Amino acid sequence: MKLGIPELRRKRAIAGFTLLETLVVIVIIAILFAIAAPSWDALMNRQRVNVIRDQALQIVRKAQNDARTTRVPKVVIFDPTATVPRAAILSVERNNLGQTVNNINPANITNWQTLGNGDIKEGFVEFSTTPANGQLVFNSSGFVDSLSLNQVDPNLGRNPETATSRVFAFKVKQRNTSDATYRCVIVKTILGAVDVAEGDRCAGV
Repeated sequence: MKLGIPELRRKRAIAGFTLLETLVVIVIIAILFAIAAPSWDALMNRQRVNVIRDQALQIVRKAQNDARTTRVPKVVIFDPTATVPRAAILSVERNNLGQTVNNINPANITNWQTLGNGDIKEGFVEFSTTPANGQLVFNSSGFVDSLSLNQVDPNLGRNPETATSRVFAFKVKQRNTSDATYRCVIVKTILGAVDVAEGDRCAGV
């Protein structure tokens, strides 16, 4: 029995895609993937940088809270020279605050916390701090310790018209990208007020 055109089309539909149709679909999917892949990769890289910034901020806040609740001064130490940024919180001697900070040897620190949830390749980001020693001290009241600041830079935390308007800051970006991709945290006062910023707002940090 000879099949009519409508019935023939119905049987072809039931049989599924032809080889040519399958190849066309695969090619279309490949093209869409090639278009979307760079954007997706850039999005994931920005997310990795954001994770580093957010974790570093959490460590700063934890150190401040620990100093306040335990009444023991704490120092946050960042290591920008590491291939993957890392940080640690240490207790500081109450009666010898500034000297202890200046004599800290990173090689003797055993509680480093690597930033980025283990998802950061070596050399993937640029990480820097101001001041460059990467140390932020909270006194037993949870305030940024002015003695340690004066030993690093007497201008830190002073009037912004005559000196810098921050007491500590760190910034991070993916290596070999523009400064517009910077993410930063600025500790603006000795009370610990924090400004989370990105892009041009990180200029000069």
